[in-house]
Amino acid sequence: TTANLTGYDGENNGDVTVGTGNKEQVKVNINIGEGTGTGDGTGTENPYLNKRVWGNQIDEDEANNTYVLNDPSLPITYSIYFGAANDTGTVQVSDSLSDGNLMLCSSSGDTGAALGDCIRLFIDGAAVFPNVEKENKLTFFDTDLGDVTIEKSGTGFVINCGKDAELNSNGEFVDAYVRYYAKLVGDADNVRNTAQLNINDKLEDESSAIVRRNM
Repeated sequence: TTANLTGYDGENNGDVTVGTGNKEQVKVNINIGEGTGTGDGTGTENPYLNKRVWGNQIDEDEANNTYVLNDPSLPITYSIYFGAANDTGTVQVSDSLSDGNLMLCSSSGDTGAALGDCIRLFIDGAAVFPNVEKENKLTFFDTDLGDVTIEKSGTGFVINCGKDAELNSNGEFVDAYVRYYAKLVGDADNVRNTAQLNINDKLEDESSAIVRRNM
């Protein structure tokens, strides 16, 4: 069975063409990217992190979270799902973009684009828009995870969440995710990209996705 997400633009909806062996292919429209991203269809009360690739792929090894790219020259759509209670303290998600083997870009592949054109934040399934937007930093005030910042750091980016607003520190578990575009740079054939979840400066979880240029 194969599923081709070629042309998927990173929004919640996309067309997917599915074929099995020599059977006729069928195109369906699906809605993805909401919920915890844990794959079990249920919520969780434990902090978690899950990294996925949603676009520009022609094959997937789900067990190893490995993807073969449809066109290595085009942007890759990544999602990082994470969750924590909003009275946990400081919650940080970091992604080094494979220490420079990947570079943030816009949906059209512009690596010089402002950060707001490269990455989007969703909390409890709804898009959240920055209150302050700078070229390399986005700030979101008074969300269900407190004040949130996303900023470029080293070769990648860092998401910081805190219980800055007292009304948002009621102990509720909050599911969130970011969706971003990145392009391969350099000549590596297999690129492992690992994201980390730190809570109160302690490593809580990490998740990797591998992209391959060829079968």
